[in-house]
Amino acid sequence: MTGTSNSRETESRHRVQWPVEVVLILALLVAGMWFGVQVRRIWLRSSFTDFALVWTAARHFSGGAALYDVEGLRAHPFGSFYKYPPFVGVFLAPFASMRTFVRDIASASRPTTFGREAWAVDPLTRKVYVRSVTDTLPAAEAELLRRAVLNETDDVDAQDLSSDGRRVYDLLRATGVREVDAALKQLPAAMQERLDAMSPLRYLHDVRAPLIVIGHDQDDLVIPVDESRRLRDALIGRRGVEYTEFAMFEHADPTKRHLSPLRMVQQMVKFYRHIYPMFRLAS
Repeated sequence: MTGTSNSRETESRHRVQWPVEVVLILALLVAGMWFGVQVRRIWLRSSFTDFALVWTAARHFSGGAALYDVEGLRAHPFGSFYKYPPFVGVFLAPFASMRTFVRDIASASRPTTFGREAWAVDPLTRKVYVRSVTDTLPAAEAELLRRAVLNETDDVDAQDLSSDGRRVYDLLRATGVREVDAALKQLPAAMQERLDAMSPLRYLHDVRAPLIVIGHDQDDLVIPVDESRRLRDALIGRRGVEYTEFAMFEHADPTKRHLSPLRMVQQMVKFYRHIYPMFRLAS
């Protein structure tokens, strides 16, 4: 009798949950359709053609091309990328400073409210980091260090490297936070300038968009959320700044998180409130 009673309770529970799940799925579909219509409407506006430039840059980067034109950034940070000032600045899971980002990657740790904690650095993040700090070296030397560090072969004789190469190699081998900071200070001035030129914090004063939207997933394995918090803090006092942290993404990818239906709905509402100012400004 007990087994029969439990079976009936389970069936009853399933009957109750089924309509709820259907309603949630329908709500998500309607929200997705609304979002698609709004994106298409804004896409057709001439002021949103910046998105095509960002998309092209992302596609080229995924194919192995350099993400930054450092010389272009130095000459004119935003004019190189936009035909006119964008009406909204969107930062989704960004980093703020290449120096702090390097510290996190090299030390495999990230800052929290209560200090630093271990961080499992994403392989893509480490690859981009290694390529970035070796990019100014002679091609053969840069390739030697990349193979040694990324493949963890450690088959490099420091005596065979140039002066700049040895300093970069010291940075790539550093693991502790203090060790990394010391290695950063020993880099040639040109390389330190390059790191600063790649840091969005340096150019925030050039962003004249009336709306700046920053979003980051709290447990991002590619870029620590503290990088977005640095951007947010640097923009304190400026009007038109929207900042949101999410729990439904894994570096902007919602397919890798498995949340309960209720939790997902809560995150979708947060996402809607995050993007709504863009649609309000564009309408």
